[in-house]
Amino acid sequence: MAAKLRQWNTPTAELLRVAESGDVDELLRLLPGVDDINARNRHGTTALMKAAFLGHEPMVRALLQHGADPNLSRNDRFTALALAAFFGHGETVKALIEYGAKTEAVTRAGASALTWAKLRTFDEVARCLEAYAPKPVRATPTPVRN
Repeated sequence: MAAKLRQWNTPTAELLRVAESGDVDELLRLLPGVDDINARNRHGTTALMKAAFLGHEPMVRALLQHGADPNLSRNDRFTALALAAFFGHGETVKALIEYGAKTEAVTRAGASALTWAKLRTFDEVARCLEAYAPKPVRATPTPVRN
């Protein structure tokens, strides 16, 4: 009995392959045929996440400039920012933050990008994330007037 080959969404698979390669010129040739730059594979991974995981900062910038959402998360709740921080890709972290990646997002394990950078001793990445981390809001009590 012949095994059935599973057919993947060709444009999505091609987009993920190109993002992994880091070839921005190839991405730019492919983009006109891409319906959804935020398309996901079965793990919830987008092209932006693939590029961030591998530290392909020029590819990350190109995807962001063409509308990739920096705040989507995979099935395990890792965002592109968390992936870049986890693997110590400082320039990629900076690019994602510039395009609005939320530094406070947490993975399924409950850890933020900053937590991962610190745990894995990527000090430069941690400093960058600390500089952009949202500051805690302090409530100022309103005086009660009688």
